Amino acid sequence: MSTHAQLAASLSIDALGPDARAAFEVASEAGYRGIAFATNHAELTPESLGESGRRHLKTLLRSRRLAVEVLRAAAPRAGITDPATIDRTVANVRRAIELAHALAVPTVSVNLGPVGSNPAEAAALRELADLADRAGITLACSGETAAGLEGLLKEVAFHCARGNLDTGRLIAAGEDPLKVAEQLAGRLGEFTAADAVRAGKAVRGTYLGEGQLPLPELLEILDETGFQGPTVVDVRDLADPAAAARHAANVLRKAWDAVRR
Repeated sequence: MSTHAQLAASLSIDALGPDARAAFEVASEAGYRGIAFATNHAELTPESLGESGRRHLKTLLRSRRLAVEVLRAAAPRAGITDPATIDRTVANVRRAIELAHALAVPTVSVNLGPVGSNPAEAAALRELADLADRAGITLACSGETAAGLEGLLKEVAFHCARGNLDTGRLIAAGEDPLKVAEQLAGRLGEFTAADAVRAGKAVRGTYLGEGQLPLPELLEILDETGFQGPTVVDVRDLADPAAAARHAANVLRKAWDAVRR
């Protein structure tokens, strides 16, 4: 059991390996409030989480003072932007929404790919947003560029379809997370906290607070703009994800304490 005050953030456990129980322990000991996981997690697929599986999962998490706050819909990199992958992406998100509804998870996130102004993309997102809306779930979307995502969200105009401020992805794309946070203010459904260093076209993931993410300034913007969505720590592409998760929890505590003084 953690000796820390509980942190208002969730840990994405996918990078911690296939053993879900071990990942729950890491999240609990670091003081996270919740977890997030992808629908292709080895032990937590929609197929494996029938009624008894869902009860067992809730019991395990409750004993560790955790809850599932975000389900991540596994999707091909091209998402809804490629005719070869659009149907698979829509089907995966649909399954994620159904599982989230059964588990009472408030948010489903998905990477839509390099979205632009293609009518097929808007039609696919409208279909998914309608499903999420009827299930009472927020659909937090990321894309290759903030401009493309913003344009698609405006075109679809569903309240539940919102942006995912995935800072690791933004740094890798050469975008400024502070500008994107301001650009999508009021339309953000999730903040995915990940750090990285970009040099030319090379990108290297780092521990939170040790890369190019201006975390204190970003938290100030989120606080000032009334962001209410979940914060998910993502430790993908790091050599020691468990150590990175513990480090990120400490960094977030200090940064949030500074913002709220």
